[in-house]
Amino acid sequence: MVGLQELRDLTLEVGKVIGNLERTRREIEAEQIDRLACRSILLEIRLSLERMKLFFLRQWDVYLEGVAPNDLLSTTVKVWGSGVGREQIERGFASRTSTIDSVTFSLDSPQHYDNAYVRRALSDLIVSMHSFADLLNSDILAKFNQGLVDLRVLGEFAGTKPFGLDERWLIANSYLSALEIAVNRKRKELDVQAGKRDFAERFSELVKALEQNGIELSGLERQLPSVFWRIRNEVVHQGYSPDQQELSLIVDWVKRILASLGQMA
Repeated sequence: MVGLQELRDLTLEVGKVIGNLERTRREIEAEQIDRLACRSILLEIRLSLERMKLFFLRQWDVYLEGVAPNDLLSTTVKVWGSGVGREQIERGFASRTSTIDSVTFSLDSPQHYDNAYVRRALSDLIVSMHSFADLLNSDILAKFNQGLVDLRVLGEFAGTKPFGLDERWLIANSYLSALEIAVNRKRKELDVQAGKRDFAERFSELVKALEQNGIELSGLERQLPSVFWRIRNEVVHQGYSPDQQELSLIVDWVKRILASLGQMA
């Protein structure tokens, strides 16, 4: 049986492939092809394919474990299937990653492959990979939870990276938006009058209101470090994509505050 989290992960990867194919299309439509950018995009598509392959290999193993060897046919399926089935899955994905590797080689060899050749190769890759992604997408949405379509769109956004907004920006912005919503709702609950426009100052007003009502946040949560506010402003207002350390800081601090505000509800 397909686990919900695994299905979500697969759906996100399909969305990322579709988004990266859109980025590839934009690159080949440009007057001058950026070979390094195309190479980076193809690497991301290849990584998504590897993750998708692992998903299907795991599902095949789970299927074989569920086959009861109570007759000749089921025994044969279980004995031979472990090799034959995995081989078919490996071969199907290998053909696609091989095509990506071939196009990548042409990108790395401008002395042998001119831009016209590269455009044709990338165009063919977009068509074939889009057909594959659309097939997976339609199968997933047709046979499982329709709500997964939103995850595919999220993955597509992460793959397309409009204005450089990647997965880390999506995660950071989601946490920071949740923090602002929680603060605004708590302010309304405590009837804190509209005051400062700056969010950091509105947060401080909430802290004071909580103290006046006999509720105190811990010292860590009352005084968020200045680096938190700097990164928050850059993420929300400038589309800054935090590095992994900065993202961890955002997630950790926001979780603490949300937990405290939730306990006060």
